[in-house]
Amino acid sequence: MKVIFYVRGNHNEVKGGDLVQLYSTAEYLRKEGIDVELTSDPKKDLSKYDLVHLFNSPRFEETLAFYENARKYSKPVAFSTIYWPKDELAVGAASSRSVQIIRDSLGIPVAKKYRAMMIKIKAGIKNDKSHKIEKFLFKKSDILLPNSKSEMEQIEKYYKVNNQYVVVSNAVDVSLFDEVPNKERKDYVLSVGRIERRKNTLQLIQACKEVERSLVLVGGYEKNDLYAEECLALVKKYNFKHIDNIDQSKLVSYYYEAKVHAIAAWYETPGLASMEAACGGCTVVSTDRGSTKDYFGNDAIYCDPLSRSSIKEAIENAFSKKFTLDLRNKIIRNYTWEKAAIDTIKGYNKIV
Repeated sequence: MKVIFYVRGNHNEVKGGDLVQLYSTAEYLRKEGIDVELTSDPKKDLSKYDLVHLFNSPRFEETLAFYENARKYSKPVAFSTIYWPKDELAVGAASSRSVQIIRDSLGIPVAKKYRAMMIKIKAGIKNDKSHKIEKFLFKKSDILLPNSKSEMEQIEKYYKVNNQYVVVSNAVDVSLFDEVPNKERKDYVLSVGRIERRKNTLQLIQACKEVERSLVLVGGYEKNDLYAEECLALVKKYNFKHIDNIDQSKLVSYYYEAKVHAIAAWYETPGLASMEAACGGCTVVSTDRGSTKDYFGNDAIYCDPLSRSSIKEAIENAFSKKFTLDLRNKIIRNYTWEKAAIDTIKGYNKIV
């Protein structure tokens, strides 16, 4: 089988978990005998390929162009959705003062309704353009490949689509974690991921400061982004540490070293960094939003991204928790790229 992967055009500038999933899936599909090529060209000649594989991206119009090119050549389309509703992110990280006041006084459900009403009034439309494109892609792709059952349930709920699907769980490269972690850990919080509103980085920085725990942030950020600049200014002020994107081999050493890894994002599906951190022996603090509980069950400590006190409590609980390899063992046993490749092929076979 000959498959073409469409990768977002800014893949060289903007890193992220979606790219890890894309590149790793391609690598392990090749090991299973699938011929995989990558492109970002929306006008590429697709005549020789059996199937087109799309990966969800906030660059909705670009993804739509990829889809339309696949249909031009009458090719079946598989779509790795990597999805979670973003309405709570929009409210939780809202810059609108009125939304913030309603959120803080009446709670997120009321704030979400208020924001939705404001969108309708200002735009005069029921849904924004990106929502319509995403719904179209979910509905028209031949098969969806969500990372969890709960992710698919959210797609069905929010977009009213009833498409066939195969769950392809996210995974880690277990070969990077052959060494059994030592329970002797360094006393700091590690957080691997982009510095951005979705990751709720600012709240995490403030929480670590208030509980007097050192923080090491590893990850890139959008240049000239005011939110990222505010985060980095506080990192410097509090004498915390920021490391830009580094090679995976160097990153693994941090996973084997830190006592706690924390992500307080508005949603994760479920967060590759949290999975890798667990494999390195970190105690995992995870957001309770998204599909995190599908993967981590009772073996992680969860926090509410809206509540700094919840984040602080989770961090303190993580430092007092007894060292265990239960989550590491669960992930290495169940979430490998070999298994992800096999499940992906099951999806391909349904449409080719």
